[in-house]
Amino acid sequence: MSYKAVLHGIKDLIEVEKIAVFPYPTLPYGLKVMDRSEDYIIFFYDTNTNQVVHLFKDAEDYWFRDGFGNHTL
Repeated sequence: MSYKAVLHGIKDLIEVEKIAVFPYPTLPYGLKVMDRSEDYIIFFYDTNTNQVVHLFKDAEDYWFRDGFGNHTL
């Protein structure tokens, strides 16, 4: 798959006019979608399940940070 599938997943979930999109290279075809309040969702293509997956900010903070607040990805 490609970024095309990830972008389609973003358009299905949120209003694209009110966001900024940044690369998130630590995940396959990863994109970080941020709104004006700096909340964000990370979209990527899961090569194991062949589908677009998204993680909300709270999930990323919970699953991908060590006990010192550093990213583990």
